Amino acid sequence: MIFEVIKINKPLMDSINYNAILFLIRAEDVLDYDRAQDLDLFTRTLVQGGARKVLVDMSGVEFVDSLGLGVLIELAKLIRSHRGDIALYNVTQPVEQVMKPLNFNRFMKIFSTGEEYMNFFRSI
Repeated sequence: MIFEVIKINKPLMDSINYNAILFLIRAEDVLDYDRAQDLDLFTRTLVQGGARKVLVDMSGVEFVDSLGLGVLIELAKLIRSHRGDIALYNVTQPVEQVMKPLNFNRFMKIFSTGEEYMNFFRSI
């Protein structure tokens, strides 16, 4: 996983405004049990520290299993319980084929452009 912080609004210098920060996680290769557990631990740590906006770049993921999808669902529930949200970006075709029959996009936003996700996260 690769981690990046994107400032969606100008942050205040004397305090951390988590509404102005988007945490980008780049998932790679597969999102199976082991990697999903890593993603879960990392994201839970962010949320417990105050993060409210998380974007998972899926462009490097070629395979996701049911445990990986389950972790994404649990993370969405956690972040939303803290008045934030999580979304996916650049979902690959193999992963999309797993998500589509499950109507995963009804539960979690999936974006294909940076403009789309920036507009979404600025609005929440």
